[in-house]
Amino acid sequence: MARVPDNVIEALRGSHELGVFLRLDTDDPMRLWLGINDIPAGIDSIDPSTSERYVGGGVLREVPSLEAVINGIADRADFQISGIDPATAAKVDFDALDVRGRDFHVGITTLDQDHQPMSSIVPLITGRASYLTEASPPVTGTDNPSVTMGLSVGFGITTRDRQSQVLWSPVHHKAEHPTDLFCDGVSRLERGVAPVWPRF
Repeated sequence: MARVPDNVIEALRGSHELGVFLRLDTDDPMRLWLGINDIPAGIDSIDPSTSERYVGGGVLREVPSLEAVINGIADRADFQISGIDPATAAKVDFDALDVRGRDFHVGITTLDQDHQPMSSIVPLITGRASYLTEASPPVTGTDNPSVTMGLSVGFGITTRDRQSQVLWSPVHHKAEHPTDLFCDGVSRLERGVAPVWPRF
């Protein structure tokens, strides 16, 4: 079975409308998609069913770039929702929202002429949520006050609060596989030495 369904690939080759879906794995998962109205959709093996409802989060603006995880290194991204009414934002208890370390999934699928998903959501990348932010931009003239909420997410091994493991050394490997010599040349590779690989 293909990772991306054939009908979605065919739609991506032509003129299409793309749905970008975000899921934060809290106790009651937050499901949001970058568009308007609610959409029944789901990520296979993550959502209980493909008829879960993803809430419309508004117009797609200032989307952070998401780098593919290469060699265990990736970027961080800050996802923000702005224009929230202060009375609505006041109902959110930031202290009670435990997001640190929770899985954050980003997925896509194409939408049909009725703005409905053409397949289950195709997962693109998974990150770890770090913390929430809240800000109130200054109000001038006749502007209405609003609140901007943000979520900082790390992808790969990136993190801001503590050092991450960036090297899988022989010590780590032999703790699980005492007789395996697979990682014995890691320190030489780190120094830029090109090892002579065995011929079998």
